[in-house]
Amino acid sequence: MTENYRVQLILIDLPPFETEVLKFICQRSNSLYNQAIYFVRRNHEMTHPGLLPNIPYSVLCSELKDLWNYSMLCAQAAQQTLKSVHEGLDSYKGLMVTVHGGVHHAHKRQSLAKQKLWVLCASKYRT
Repeated sequence: MTENYRVQLILIDLPPFETEVLKFICQRSNSLYNQAIYFVRRNHEMTHPGLLPNIPYSVLCSELKDLWNYSMLCAQAAQQTLKSVHEGLDSYKGLMVTVHGGVHHAHKRQSLAKQKLWVLCASKYRT
């Protein structure tokens, strides 16, 4: 038996100018996110090849604050974007340690079939 989930769609009727402003802000945030990921990967490949990326949030902010996309956003929005990049990297590192290190502390109580499924799903994100 399948369950149906209902989602409430919220439509905002904005004037065209405000729609363009929101679109611009979202594009700048997305571009900053991509630039931060590129910076981390490039920095990691030059300094620590073969290891998992590890860069502090403070370094990420100080290195990227001079970018145009950072300056087009208010400081809080730009910092929140960089925090989400940092959280994503931490999550990726945790996933890689779990998959490659064989650590399954959080999944000990699951059945063997669920553990295999979890490992198969996690192994798709290997680099």
